[in-house]
Amino acid sequence: LPVVGLTAYRALFVKAALKKEDKVLITGIGGGVAITAALMAKANGNEVYFTSGDNDKIAKAMHYGFNAGFNYNNENHIEQMKEVLNGIDVIIDGSAGSSFSKYIALCNYGARIVFYGGGQGKIQNLNPQPIFWKQIKIMGSTMGSFNDFRSMIAFIDEYKVRPVVDSIYDF
Repeated sequence: LPVVGLTAYRALFVKAALKKEDKVLITGIGGGVAITAALMAKANGNEVYFTSGDNDKIAKAMHYGFNAGFNYNNENHIEQMKEVLNGIDVIIDGSAGSSFSKYIALCNYGARIVFYGGGQGKIQNLNPQPIFWKQIKIMGSTMGSFNDFRSMIAFIDEYKVRPVVDSIYDF
């Protein structure tokens, strides 16, 4: 919780300045920060959408009451997302890489994109015009301050958000 929860909280509430009416897209729902950010956004009352490359992870994540999941390994997933989402306000991304630039097409005017990781490498083919035409903010973030930590704990306590434990192993 101190690393995953704090990173998710800061990305959503400090960097993206999440509002209740925002539609949120979380990429890579199988990761700890991603699922925690999704749970926090859901607890905040936001519509929450997500991506994963694994249909089993998508099915499992839907049990948390999120709005929809998309498999990024489907070559037409961006078109599917455009149809379903009708625009997105906040994107929380943990991988960067080649798919990052495709998410710009999903953004509403004034959208905020926060990325906290780069496991897929450099961001490629990023066209600047839609970013400034739509007034999109792109920000990096990781973990947070002591004040962010206190605010995250207060949020967790108020909304009863519980971390997801995928599996437990004996020593």
